[in-house]
Order: sequence, then structure tokens, then C-alpha cells
Amino acid sequence: MSGGSDGERDGNMEVFTHVNAAPKRPSIAPKLSIDIKHIRKNPDLYTKTCIDRNYLAQKDNPQRIIQLFKAWKQLQVDARDVRRQNNHIQDRLASLRRREAGTTLDEQDHLLVQAETLKPTLTRIFSTEAELDDEIESLAAELPNLTSEETPIGEEPRLLGYINERPGVSAPVNHVDIGKHLDLLDFAAASNTSGWGWYFLKNEGALLEQALIQYALSVATRHGFSVVSPPSMVYSHIASACGFQPRDQGGEQQSYMISQPEKRSPFESEHEGKPQMTLAGTAEIPFAGMKANTKMEETELPLQI
Repeated sequence: MSGGSDGERDGNMEVFTHVNAAPKRPSIAPKLSIDIKHIRKNPDLYTKTCIDRNYLAQKDNPQRIIQLFKAWKQLQVDARDVRRQNNHIQDRLASLRRREAGTTLDEQDHLLVQAETLKPTLTRIFSTEAELDDEIESLAAELPNLTSEETPIGEEPRLLGYINERPGVSAPVNHVDIGKHLDLLDFAAASNTSGWGWYFLKNEGALLEQALIQYALSVATRHGFSVVSPPSMVYSHIASACGFQPRDQGGEQQSYMISQPEKRSPFESEHEGKPQMTLAGTAEIPFAGMKANTKMEETELPLQI
């Protein structure tokens, strides 16, 4: 989510790509579920995965997480006495409000002065804790999934075998040439409308796409799967909770955002705007959002969608 800040207006909606700013995240939004303890216990494993998968910018994240966690632990030790004092003050004030024996109004004034004295220190502690937690979570979210030991490393592919007989073709032809020759693909027109790498499916190519979709759905339903057509846009905090952070080879994230109008709904406070939205690249992201913050019975699992 880095890069330019150019946008295009369409009515009251403004579209941006590669946005750096963190999206607004409602308090009820689901959080990332990352085993940060496993990262701390196995930093070399995660560093090796970053190197093997060409995530060189993230290879130092595990060690940085360890450093930040040490700072977090030290903060807990340093703040222990302050927290204890504050808890004692709050307990005494609660007793005074109940007019329990052994409490006086003079003591209340004294306790309030003590509480006010501790307030800046507690605010700094809470703020530092939140900053450390956020940075640890952010660094952990940048790490790629661990690679299977069976996955070959390197640029040379390893042939496992062929499905059906290999056709005897003296001069292989790629899919682009086939698509152009049969008038199934139009890359030139798509480059004008959407950029390089996109294409229009035409004629039998478009029909074949729909036929494959219908075939896949019919096979899935025969095996007990239910069919759901999800929305293409999701709140950015939903995509983030799913670990959706696609990158190109230069490390630039390829997440496409849509900023929402500033007008608030009746459910939003004065300081909240509408949460930012992200184009979902794959269906499991909105499917995860569909079941977010819900409780499922064991008998319902596994969900077949």
C-alpha cells in the first residue's frame, strides 16, 4: 500500500491505489490471528522463509519482533509499581464511595491528588504498550506463510510428471498466440482500457469460461457444497484480518482501495467515518467476513462453500 496519491473522482466516491495510510478500523472489527509466540521461538525459520520466497525486505522482521517484545516485557516490569499504586487508589476510592468504615473525605482528596499525579505516567505506559503491540502485529503480518519442505527452492522447475500423453509438438505455441489466432483473446484492446497484462475474452473463449464455471459449480454441489456469490468489495479491516497483503516483485503491495464518503451513518460516532474498502482478490476473504464474530457449532464444520 505504497506509492502515489493520485485519485479519480466519480460522484461522491474517490478511488485510490497503493494507499499507505492505515484504514479506519471499527472497535468490533475482527483482529489478525497470528502465532507471534511461534515467530519469537523460531526466528531463523521465518527469516529463511523470507529469503527463500524473495521477501528480502521482511527478513529482519523476526529479530525486530523479538527486540520489541523484550521492550514490552521490560515495560511491564517498570510499570508494575505504578499499576499497583493505581489499583490501590481506585480500591480506596471505591470504598469511600460506598462509605465504608475507615475512609474519610480528607482521604478522598488525598487519593484524588495521587491519582492525578499518576495519570501522566499511566497514559504514557498505555500509549507505549499500544505502540509496541501495533508494531509487533504489523511486522508479523508482513511475514509470508511458512513454506512446505517439499516445495523446491530456486528458479529451475522440477518436472513431476504428465497428465495424459504429452502431445508431440515440434514447435510449441503459447496461449497468447493460440488466443489471437482463434480470435479468443484481445490483449491490445485491454491494454488501452486496463493496462498491460489484462485481456478481453471473446467468442468461444467467453463461452468456455462460463461453461467451466457451470461445470465446477455442478460438481461442487453434487459433493455437498453450497453456492454463495460474495461481494467484490470488503472493508479493509476484513482483508487485513485475513492476511491479505499481495505484493509485486519490488515489494510494493497491490491492494486497491476505495475511500468512503465522509457522511456518517447513525451507527457511527462523531469521530468515525465510513471504513475504507478493498477490492477482494479472492472469494475466501468475503467468505471469512461472512462468518466473522460468529459462533459455529462443531457439527457444522467443515463449512463447504
